[in-house]
Amino acid sequence: MMTHQREMRVWVYLFLLLLVAGALAYVSLAAPNTGDPAAPGRTPFSEAALSFVQNNLRAPSRPPFFAPFALVASVLLGSLHALAPGHNKLLIMAYLVALGGRLRHAVWIGLTTAIAHAISAAVLGLLAESATRQATSVQFLRWVGLPSGLLTIALGFWLLRRPGRPDRVGLGGVILLGLVTGLVPTFDAIAIMVVALSVQQAGLGVGLMVGYSLGIAATVVAVGALSTGGRDWLPANSRVYKVVIRVAAVLVLLLGLQLTGRTLLAIMG
Repeated sequence: MMTHQREMRVWVYLFLLLLVAGALAYVSLAAPNTGDPAAPGRTPFSEAALSFVQNNLRAPSRPPFFAPFALVASVLLGSLHALAPGHNKLLIMAYLVALGGRLRHAVWIGLTTAIAHAISAAVLGLLAESATRQATSVQFLRWVGLPSGLLTIALGFWLLRRPGRPDRVGLGGVILLGLVTGLVPTFDAIAIMVVALSVQQAGLGVGLMVGYSLGIAATVVAVGALSTGGRDWLPANSRVYKVVIRVAAVLVLLLGLQLTGRTLLAIMG
């Protein structure tokens, strides 16, 4: 019975690996290189989905069942966007490996990421709609990477101070990482919210933000599941596993330093 369950987990893991690898390959090959990791190019599918949502929001009359189709398009937009470079996938994987996390921890990170992103995108959409408050939204986008980077550095130091073995995973750190990864809203999400507000469809705009954020969460959970599933391939008390979690902790620290440095350069520039 246990052997059958293990075989099933292996097949599910391999399927998920192929699915994520295929999606990453599509995004990497189909999206143009903008040279800016904070604003990666859209794939043709993303462009079509975004145009569908924005054009129909602006239209005087919308096709039947527009809302559910727009919601599905928003979920797919969020999923594809999260697969683009510069969206904390490596940070999430390194953190879960260093922490000895499980699938439930990846789900918690995905949910908190979705909540943080939906709130920040909705708030910035409200600010961007008003010309008098646009300066506030610009300053927020310039500075938001600083607390995210500093919190990531703190998580890296905390992971390095732990013993070189997995133990009980603190939910606080998992939720904190989700907030760090979701605090910075995407430009596409803000654009959808601004268009929805401009046509007095705030409720629909919020719903699309939730769908977009759930798409991001789905990618986060899939990436996290890959890193936690890999834990079963190495014995927890092996020397190799202890080295792996130490390297992962150092990687979390380095990613925090990189995010902090990039934000400081943008602020001073």
